[in-house]
Amino acid sequence: MEKPMTEPVHAVKFSVPEPAKTASKQESLHALQWLAQNRAAIRSSNSYVEAHGLPLAKIRLY
Repeated sequence: MEKPMTEPVHAVKFSVPEPAKTASKQESLHALQWLAQNRAAIRSSNSYVEAHGLPLAKIRLY
């Protein structure tokens, strides 16, 4: 039995991998800074999709 999702499917999810495994500390810091700078835009986009649905969803082929 699958666990119910706590967030909408369209929510943008980001994860920053451990620096030692895939990226340098500087790259990870850059990723965290980007997330902080764009947090408002990401939330705004997710709110729009929650209220209006995905853009062009009616014409997608899948």
